[in-house]
Amino acid sequence: MCSPWPARSATASASGSGSSCTASRCSSTAPCRRGTQPWTPASPDRTASPAPGWAPRGCCPASAGRTTPRRRTASTRSWTSRPPAWEAAAAARHRQLGIAEGDVSGIVPLALRTAAGGATRAALFAASEDAGQATGAQRGVHLLFLLCARRILIQGPPAPGTGHAQLFVPYREWVPGAARSPGAVDPGAVDPHDAGAALPGPARLALDYFRSHGPATERDLAWWLGLPLGTVRAMIAEAAPLLACRRWDGTDYWMDPRTAQTLRADPNGPGARSVLALPGFDELLLGYRDRGAVLDPVHADRVVPGGNGVFKRVVVAGGRAVATWAPGAAEPFPGEWGTARARAFEARMREHRRFLEG
Repeated sequence: MCSPWPARSATASASGSGSSCTASRCSSTAPCRRGTQPWTPASPDRTASPAPGWAPRGCCPASAGRTTPRRRTASTRSWTSRPPAWEAAAAARHRQLGIAEGDVSGIVPLALRTAAGGATRAALFAASEDAGQATGAQRGVHLLFLLCARRILIQGPPAPGTGHAQLFVPYREWVPGAARSPGAVDPGAVDPHDAGAALPGPARLALDYFRSHGPATERDLAWWLGLPLGTVRAMIAEAAPLLACRRWDGTDYWMDPRTAQTLRADPNGPGARSVLALPGFDELLLGYRDRGAVLDPVHADRVVPGGNGVFKRVVVAGGRAVATWAPGAAEPFPGEWGTARARAFEARMREHRRFLEG
C-alpha cells in the first residue's frame, strides 16, 4: 500500500525568479521531479559523459528506437530491443522499400564484420552498398533498425570527433552477459551488493526505471516501454519489495527508497535552486507519459514547435523548464527568467564550452 505524499510548503522559493513552487503551480497531476536529474552520480542506473570519449561497456540505447544511453545487461536489454509490434507496424514500409527477410539475414555477417571495433552509420551504409544492398530513401535506416532490434548490432561508444554520434558495435561484444544462456547472471555485469541483481529481467527493468526516473507511475513505465499495463503491473509487483511507493492525488508513484527518504526530509524536493542546461530529448522530459511536472503545457510549443516531435534543448530551474537554449544563448519563457537564473545559465555555458574543448 502506498504512503501519502509528504505535504509541500507553499512558500518554497524557486531558483532565481522569486516565484513560489507550489503544488498548484507545478502540476495538478504529478509531484515535482526536482531530484530526478538524469545524470546525477547518485542515480544507480543513469550514466552520462563526464568527458569526451567516455564509453563504458554495456552503456547502450534503451531500445532500438530510443537512443537514450543506459547501463544494461542482457536480461534487461532483451526485454526492450525487439518489441514485435514495432516490426509489425513497419512491415508495410519495409515492403515499400523492398526489404525482405532474406535481405536482413543476408546482411548480418557483413554488418558484424564491419562493426567489429565500432563503425559509423556511414561506414555500414557504404559496406552495404558495396554488397549490393541499397541504403537510399531510408532503406539503410530501416535495415539498421532491424539489425539493432534483433540484437545483432547496438549503438555503443561515441564516434570520435563528433560529440554526439554513436558507433555501432556487435551486440554480443558490448552488452554484459549477452553471450550467456537466457536467464544466466553475468557476475561481471552486476553489483554484488545490489539486492536487485537476482531479479528476473522484466522485474529488474522496472526496478532500474524507477530508480533512475522515480517518482514515476506504472503508466509512465508502460508508455516508456510500449508494453501493456497488465504486463507492467506484474513487473512492478516483483520489484516492489525494493522500491518505495507514495500516493499523490490518487495516483501511486514508485521510486528508490533513498529518493523517498530525501523527499521525506525535504518535501519540496532537492535542487530547489539548481539551474541546468539539458540536451534535446533529455529523459527528464521524454522519460514520462505525463510531462506536466517538468513542462507547463502553456510552453510546450516552445520546446516542441508545432508538435513535430523534435525537442529543443531546455533550461530547467528547480526541476521546471524555464527556457530553451542554444550554445551561448537562452530563450526564456515569459515570467520565468531573472538575474540569478541568467548568471547560473552563463555558468552552465562555461561548463559546456570546457566539456567540448576536452
